Amino acid sequence: IIHQIVEEKTSVTLPCPHAVDRKVTWSREKDERKVDIFTVDGDREIRHDTDRRYSTLADKSLYINSVTVSDSGRYFCNEAAVELTVIPSDAPYLWQTSVRLVIGILYLIVMISIIIFTWRKAHQIKKQHATEPGNDV
Repeated sequence: IIHQIVEEKTSVTLPCPHAVDRKVTWSREKDERKVDIFTVDGDREIRHDTDRRYSTLADKSLYINSVTVSDSGRYFCNEAAVELTVIPSDAPYLWQTSVRLVIGILYLIVMISIIIFTWRKAHQIKKQHATEPGNDV
C-alpha cells in the first residue's frame, strides 16, 4: 500500500500502485463502502463525484486540489489501495515542539553559565582587591 501524508490546503497526486494501460476507476472508502470518483477509459473521463477538486493526470493518477482532513482515507485505483493522511495545517508538529524545547533549554544553560562566570569573576576581583597590600577593608 502506498501511503501519502500531506498538510491540509495543499494538493496531492495519488499514483496508481500498478501499471495501467486501459480503463481505470478511482474510488474511495466512505462509510465502509467503496464510492467511485472517476473512471478514465482512453481519452474519456467519467466523473462520478461532483467535487471539482478531483481530476486525473495523463498517467491516470488521481489529483486532489486543496485537500482537507476529511479527504483522509483509503483510495483505490481499480482494486489497488492508496492511503492518504491529511494533517491539519494549524497542528504543531512534534519535531517543531521538540526543537523549541531544546533551544529553550540550551538558552537557559548559556544564560546560567554567563551569570555564574560573571559572579565568580566579580567575586575573584573583589577578593584580589581586598588582599592587596595597603587596602584596609
